[in-house]
Amino acid sequence: MGKVLVFSLLVLASLRSASTEEKKPIKEGGSVTLDLRPAPSDPITIIQWKFEDSILAEWVKDVVPLTHNRDNIKLNIVSGRLSMEKMTKADAGVYSVEVNNNVQKVTYNVLVINDVPKPVITFFPLVCSDESHNCTLKCEGDTTGAEPVTYSWKTGDGEWKESRKAKVITKKEHGQVKNFTCKMKNQVSEEVSELFTNKLYNKKEEPKPSPVGWILGGIFFVALLVIVGVVVALKKKIIRCGKDLENGNPDIKNGPAEEEERLDTPQDKPDTKNGPAEPLNTPHEDNTVIKDGPVEEAEPLNTPHEDNTVIKDGPAEEAERLNRPHEDKPDIKHAPAEEEADTEL
Repeated sequence: MGKVLVFSLLVLASLRSASTEEKKPIKEGGSVTLDLRPAPSDPITIIQWKFEDSILAEWVKDVVPLTHNRDNIKLNIVSGRLSMEKMTKADAGVYSVEVNNNVQKVTYNVLVINDVPKPVITFFPLVCSDESHNCTLKCEGDTTGAEPVTYSWKTGDGEWKESRKAKVITKKEHGQVKNFTCKMKNQVSEEVSELFTNKLYNKKEEPKPSPVGWILGGIFFVALLVIVGVVVALKKKIIRCGKDLENGNPDIKNGPAEEEERLDTPQDKPDTKNGPAEPLNTPHEDNTVIKDGPVEEAEPLNTPHEDNTVIKDGPAEEAERLNRPHEDKPDIKHAPAEEEADTEL
């Protein structure tokens, strides 16, 4: 019995040494699928998946129903595929399979690993400055459960270059570099650090901008404002003239020649077409006369002055005045006739 057991262990060891192991890294809480390699040429009648040395799932046609000892696994008895979900650290290890009493040569080493953390760049010595000749940078972060981790560095705006966790910089080689960046990466994730200002950066005084540019810019701006103001003023004037034309303003619509003709034309002529015009210079009770303009006080008609003189208004009025007896003088016109009558008596 002991000899048989030893022989079985030797056979199992030889099979394992001849098998090929494939790594399957996954995140904790993730899922993984394991296939048969190579795929069986005959229909599956017996299949058995193992985790390390214990049976994980098995099925024998018409003999053993499909059984497994985990709730997070599924076995396809047609293709032989094993699917697992919500993987934990306890589920990490080697998985092997036997189909139709034949052990598959390919095994799977399932790795359940954590995501890498966001790295932070540190430096030493702490007195590292632009006066130092060299410094050492480190890409730090807790990588427990995330191994294996690789590191990469970017110098300034250059390309990523895989390197070690620590990076030595010198003033001669990196004095003109403004910043550095590092990256952590494993088989399931990667993270990049914030920009790190180079402590050895040689800050040269940049030339101050010349005031000539500001002066020219100010002149151009003022000239632009003047041009805009002129254009706006002309535009407003054109709009105002257009509105005057639409409203019939005679000063613009008729022009200088028509305006002169309008001024020479009598404006207050009585309308002779529609009937007799109102009499001009009509005397009022107070001897004023209405004219074609402001009311002016007319001279009294035939009014005797203090010195018994009469203002003559014309031939007709003069004749009438002569035929009218004066208030305090005898009628001169009829005096000779009366004397002639007295003589005849």
